[in-house]
Amino acid sequence: KQDSDALITINKFRKYPLLEEQLLFLQKNNKEDKAKKALANYFRIKVNNWGILRKISNNYIEKLDEYSFESSNGPLDKEEIENRKNIIIHYRNLLERSVNKLIEANLRFVIQFTKRYYQRGARRGIDLSDLIQEGALGMRSAANKYDFRRKYRFMSYASWWVRQAVQRFMNDQSCSVRLPVHFQEIYKKYLRTKSFLERTQGFHNVTDEEVAKSMDVCPNRLRQILSRCASVTSIDAYFNEGEDEYMTYSKIIADDSDSSKPEELVCQAQLKDKVDTSLKKLDPREEMILRQRFGVGGYPEMTLEDIGNEIDLTRERIRQLESKALSRLKHPSRVDELSGLI
Repeated sequence: KQDSDALITINKFRKYPLLEEQLLFLQKNNKEDKAKKALANYFRIKVNNWGILRKISNNYIEKLDEYSFESSNGPLDKEEIENRKNIIIHYRNLLERSVNKLIEANLRFVIQFTKRYYQRGARRGIDLSDLIQEGALGMRSAANKYDFRRKYRFMSYASWWVRQAVQRFMNDQSCSVRLPVHFQEIYKKYLRTKSFLERTQGFHNVTDEEVAKSMDVCPNRLRQILSRCASVTSIDAYFNEGEDEYMTYSKIIADDSDSSKPEELVCQAQLKDKVDTSLKKLDPREEMILRQRFGVGGYPEMTLEDIGNEIDLTRERIRQLESKALSRLKHPSRVDELSGLI
């Protein structure tokens, strides 16, 4: 006789001593046959794991609360519906306790496994208790999906789920901005592929296009992922400016909040035009001296001696021409042109 779906799920734990006591208790109280018949009538689906069975039982219990189902003998009364619901709840709770005992019996493996990652996690500020908790959640996922009919031991299957849960938790905690899991996996594959190509091709600079071709990934897609995986540095982090001198990045970031105002940009453009107009009213030689002396119009600031060497005049003569040009600019008629912008 074919076993019911729920009984198959509970039988997969028979080889674990902690579950045999529950099975004996079930047999002594004649609950096994009753639950078997009830679940065989309700769940006409092939169930391979406890997670699916729990979902089916929850959905069916909700339906029992909402509707009055009909059997071959006629409509079910409220007492029969409540009785069937209690049977399902009892059997489901039995399975839940069995899964919990299975996890507790193998929790030592989770502790030993997470200790391997604790040293790396401690550098990122992760507590051992958090790693153990994530490992236990991974083992619960394994218990919900484990299929005993595949003939492999539970721990051989659960170790991969525990490793995945711990590694993903550490990856999420290591980034200031969380990245999707597939981004992290592609980025790790990128680093491995780039390192392999550098070793095999004589350690020359491997381009991202070459790595993308080797990974069979679109280059634009790879560049997008690399831009999002770039390291993040806090502006409050300290860096060494010199001998025993440290400062934060926030000290060297310019505050452009005021200069970006539209009205100030307009005033600066108008001031530049007025200055150019005033300088063009001077003698060409005087205009050139002032532009080079004060770095106006894209010229670098120059000393009197440098300007004199360039136009073959003495330093004193350049000073006299500069003074004369400034005096002409200070004339009231020209000052009035710039007074509204200064």
